[in-house]
Amino acid sequence: MEDQVYLEYVKRIANEFGKRGMVVYLRQIEHEGKILYGVRIVEDPNFPDELIFWFDERFVSADPHSVEKYVDDAVEKMGKNVSPLMHAHNVLAERSYENIKDKIVPVFINKMIYKKFIDTVPHRDHLDFTITYCYKHGSQMVTLNNELIAGYGISEEQLYVDSLKNIRPQDPVDLNAIVSDKQIELYEEVVVQKEMDQDIPLYVLSNMDFVNGSHVILRPDYLEHVSKKLQGDYYVFTGLNLFVIATPVRKNKIGVDKLNEIARKVYKHYEKPELVYSDKVYFYRSLSGKLVPVYMKPSE
Repeated sequence: MEDQVYLEYVKRIANEFGKRGMVVYLRQIEHEGKILYGVRIVEDPNFPDELIFWFDERFVSADPHSVEKYVDDAVEKMGKNVSPLMHAHNVLAERSYENIKDKIVPVFINKMIYKKFIDTVPHRDHLDFTITYCYKHGSQMVTLNNELIAGYGISEEQLYVDSLKNIRPQDPVDLNAIVSDKQIELYEEVVVQKEMDQDIPLYVLSNMDFVNGSHVILRPDYLEHVSKKLQGDYYVFTGLNLFVIATPVRKNKIGVDKLNEIARKVYKHYEKPELVYSDKVYFYRSLSGKLVPVYMKPSE
């Protein structure tokens, strides 16, 4: 197929999305030695984040109504809140699980907002949120859905085990060091530091990339490591996928009720609450080695 025919077909898809009031852009990437064209959708009220559909030549149809039908089906699914994550068309999916098992990472999502989406992907509940899975393909995150997993012939349990191996946590970092370095835009600058005593130490827990870094709390060995660094039990909060914040119990001067209030303010602070997977504060007790939600100060 001529590249121009393929491109024009994808442009027609983009135009159909545009007719439905969506802001769209054309994108292209190289995949397996070929150019793939895609449609990037932003500012869609039915979706919390931008959405990308990728297409290869096999997708192009001679049916003049195929574009309208595809877009109608896509919009219907979008109206059902199918996914909270950046999507990729299945043409990006690796054909072999062995090619991606070392790239899969767990992603936390808000279980109350994404009830319908959860049924379409392998998942498990953890604390008060839900764990799903994705892997990085170039600059795109590919969500692993039930269709892909069935094709690979693997279970959610295997995904979970493999994804934990791929978590690359970093040592706890002083929050002020990150804020001053302006590595990332932290909500703490807006909410937490206005609410908390400046003498209370706050530490960022994340992975080496600051991408989906909150999943470090799934590693028991890392939670124990943080306990040793902070010299005892600690509270964890934020509910953002970039990172979580830890503060030592022994230096907490404001109490758990105030911490919970801050966590709820963070949840409400964002225009898109789906960016926050939880509004709870968690407590790590070194004796049990477990992280649990807390609603009042744990008994000694």
